[in-house]
Amino acid sequence: MGGISEVSAAVHTREFDVVLSFNRFNLLDWSAEEELLPQAQSHDVGVTVGGIFYQGFLSLPLELALQRVEEGIFWVWDWTEKQRDRVLPRLEKLRELVDNDLVALRRLAVRFALSNSGISVAVIGMKTVAEVTENLRAAEGGGLDAEMIERLKIL
Repeated sequence: MGGISEVSAAVHTREFDVVLSFNRFNLLDWSAEEELLPQAQSHDVGVTVGGIFYQGFLSLPLELALQRVEEGIFWVWDWTEKQRDRVLPRLEKLRELVDNDLVALRRLAVRFALSNSGISVAVIGMKTVAEVTENLRAAEGGGLDAEMIERLKIL
């Protein structure tokens, strides 16, 4: 799987109009923001992001998300000990921010993905009409304001 450095290298070839970053621009992992997004913008390359719910960690009860890891449903290449140690404390702070309201957390995740002008498309997995409706309502709120982004950065 291509990480940020591999996708950034693809941008530099000027052979692509758009690239995909998976699990690297969401409330738990902002790593695409540092290298990939500025490079893509400077080369006029679109960026599609997938994994804005970080494979369920931002949309499901924590126990269920961890169970999915154990069952191999989560992309195991992405669940290293280092990544786990970064993600879980941040997830706890995010859940505290929204008073453990998963609907509010999902809305925050959608709006966060819409907040960066370097993102061309955010792919959001949905299984039900209710999820489509919920995500559309979140998107109607637009991106987060600068104050909220700064608040999220210090979590």
